[in-house]
Amino acid sequence: GAEVILGAEPGGLVGRDISSIFIPRDIAAGIPEHEMLEARSRGTASDDRWMARLDGSRFWASGTMVYLGPFIEEKACCAFLKLFRDLTEVKMQLESSRKRCRAATESSDKKSAAIALLAHELRNPLSGISLAAGMLKRKIGDQLPATGEPLDLIERNVTRAARLIEDLMQHSKV
Repeated sequence: GAEVILGAEPGGLVGRDISSIFIPRDIAAGIPEHEMLEARSRGTASDDRWMARLDGSRFWASGTMVYLGPFIEEKACCAFLKLFRDLTEVKMQLESSRKRCRAATESSDKKSAAIALLAHELRNPLSGISLAAGMLKRKIGDQLPATGEPLDLIERNVTRAARLIEDLMQHSKV
């Protein structure tokens, strides 16, 4: 399986330096050595990271390094086994889902900000209409009974619009 994933010839991975399948940034950071130390002290070391095929292309791997113990008893050399699965497709799907989620969140935030701005901007003219209707009603008083109906209609609709604006403000806060 490793030969297929890494693009190696049959038997071409046996005895190979484990760092050859790590990406250059991880090699520079000492990750292969750290994994071997951890595997040696605990028996295994697991990781999920970008790895390198023999041709240099990258793939996302979920893997475990296993310490096999001293290879030759009288020498200080030891053997490790690296087991991994190519999960590049899963990683790409996850990243794609995260990007879509971020985009949806940003879009939702922009809509909420637009609604809040709209509600705020609608309050100002509505206040002026309400004030003008109240002044007309006080000024005209009972002089013309027919004029009271349109002013009452304006006041009722201003009250309804004010409630709608408050609902918009509440929605944008949620």
